Amino acid sequence: MEQTLPCDYELIIEAGRPFVDNEFPPDLTSIFDPSDHSEDGNLQLYSGLEWKRASEIYPGGYSIFPQEILPSDIIQGQLGDCYFITCLAALADKPKWVRKAIKNDDINASGCYVVSLCVNGYSQDIIIDDYLPVNPGSSQVAFARSREQDGKGAIWVSLIEKAWAKLNGNYDRVSMGSVDLGYIHLLGVPSLSYKHLELKNAQGREFLWRRLIDAQNNGHLMTSGTADSTLKTEELMQNNLRANHCYTVL
Repeated sequence: MEQTLPCDYELIIEAGRPFVDNEFPPDLTSIFDPSDHSEDGNLQLYSGLEWKRASEIYPGGYSIFPQEILPSDIIQGQLGDCYFITCLAALADKPKWVRKAIKNDDINASGCYVVSLCVNGYSQDIIIDDYLPVNPGSSQVAFARSREQDGKGAIWVSLIEKAWAKLNGNYDRVSMGSVDLGYIHLLGVPSLSYKHLELKNAQGREFLWRRLIDAQNNGHLMTSGTADSTLKTEELMQNNLRANHCYTVL
């Protein structure tokens, strides 16, 4: 069953005029709400960001999706939403699934796009414009983006992250989370998780390995993560890992 917002995006696109989403405007309110925090946090970073349309960011040309969708093309950026980006990278290993997330996958003059996320069990249309936060004095997207291919940009990663941010009120509110939030909103499916600390003995490790093999054989999406206290940072770095970070298992 689908549930759509009371806004006819097709009329916006047909009009061909640059669309600005007043519900999620290109200003600081869409990035950060000081009342959410007892301290400034990343306010210094956030307040310096600028907004540009996709056409300004990619003057050499861009598309919604690149010719080939690859998990390795996704760059997280400066927002701490690795849990969501990790799920998106796992989803990118199934390109057909990724393409279903954006309902209108052709560039349009209005800069109006519709991302479908699962909210409370229903597919909901999140209507957004193509303004994206960029680093000060540049056209470098500050948050999640896709690597350019053959000199051209692709905005699918940034659009999906922006829709996720809009659903939650602003970008800062999607910083930090768990992968089950990503999976259930991107795909509408539940997920299973296992804590390594609870599976330290040989029997537990064998159980976890069998579950990983079964998941791989059945084409399930998989992610993993590190914690702050399980290993010293130096030990993690020796294995090219970061503490308190999520990873896609491919």
